[in-house]
Amino acid sequence: MAKQATPVVSTAAASIAAIDMERTLTQLPFWSSLTEQEQETLRRSTFVRHYEKGAFVHNSDNECLGMLFVLSGEIRTYLLSEEGREVTLFRLYPGELCVLSASCVISQITFDTQMTAGMDTDVLIIPANIIAALKEQNL
Repeated sequence: MAKQATPVVSTAAASIAAIDMERTLTQLPFWSSLTEQEQETLRRSTFVRHYEKGAFVHNSDNECLGMLFVLSGEIRTYLLSEEGREVTLFRLYPGELCVLSASCVISQITFDTQMTAGMDTDVLIIPANIIAALKEQNL
């Protein structure tokens, strides 16, 4: 008798299922400054993405991700020197927020950074269009 295949659940899907989204969102430093409507927009718009160790999370050539909130793992943020050397600026750990990946909506950010996952990493992403709207309305 043939064995029935067990569906494979990706790490990201398992993480999404395991995360208490409301609790996670309330950890955002600006959550209490948002109106109920803005909070609801975030509840509907944010999503979790998983990155394998070494994967590019963001660079200037990628899509404008939006704001990142690290749920697990580590993200290394660095610049490339003119000689091509990687110069680490900082590392992000669980509970930390980063706006550099939303540089397309924050005109004051005028330098190109690269971000890679230092280990398997899950991040909550607030899309760039939502950040742009919040920036105009509230933040």
